Amino acid sequence: MPVKNKSNTLLNSNRMNLELLHFARGTYPVANHILSALPVNRFFIVLKNPNGCKCRMEDEKDSLVFKEGCTYFAPLHRKCRMLLDDELEFISIHFTLELYEGVDIFSEFGRICEFQDPQWLRRAQKAFDEESEFSSALQLKGIVADFAGCLGELMSQESWESVTRFAPFKKELDYLQSRPPAQVTVDELAEFHGVSRECFSRNFTRSTGITPKKFLTRLLVSRACCELLRENILIRDIACKLGFSNEFYFSRFFSKQMGISPREYRIRAALR
Repeated sequence: MPVKNKSNTLLNSNRMNLELLHFARGTYPVANHILSALPVNRFFIVLKNPNGCKCRMEDEKDSLVFKEGCTYFAPLHRKCRMLLDDELEFISIHFTLELYEGVDIFSEFGRICEFQDPQWLRRAQKAFDEESEFSSALQLKGIVADFAGCLGELMSQESWESVTRFAPFKKELDYLQSRPPAQVTVDELAEFHGVSRECFSRNFTRSTGITPKKFLTRLLVSRACCELLRENILIRDIACKLGFSNEFYFSRFFSKQMGISPREYRIRAALR
């Protein structure tokens, strides 16, 4: 597929869901040297870094020293570490941008990167200086949308294809929006598609590279992690929202998939 057709593929989906999950400005020291990932994209702008190379972003391939006025990006599910001291001042925005339910455009972006364009700093500072929280959030969402457009120019053909390969199952993925993710089954999706479970599983796996069962599990884990990033929602309410019968079953599922409890994940995530 020629590069010029990428935008057409996205526009024809009739769905581009951009969600801001968290944004903040200030200082937040982090000394955790463990490579770890979040289920959200991270948009990070450095305001002040008096201590140079002590503050940086790293993954398995690159190490980017935070420079004042520069912008950094870490895609969701990319294992990296943020090394920050209490003198580093920054703006941080967590967001998702889904083409289909559970399919983030940057899920296969594959690297962390640095941008030196001063517009992101200028626009983000202006947004945070707004007296109205609504106006501030609205401007930040517009900034992230424009920034995502710049990121799209850097995506490889392989990365685009990893997203658009879900197109044949658009209706089934859109259907997921109407149901709590913990309650959706492969049988239900197959019935909605109008074929047997075996046929649906075979076709879905061949087209997307992942089984529908694994996709539903990945979606549920991702939704759970995103909800846990929201500080103002109780874990029992998250369990209910996701479709679990109670907090115990949610915690057991989450611990099995992530290796830590929801509460421990929330504490660790707050340090990134």
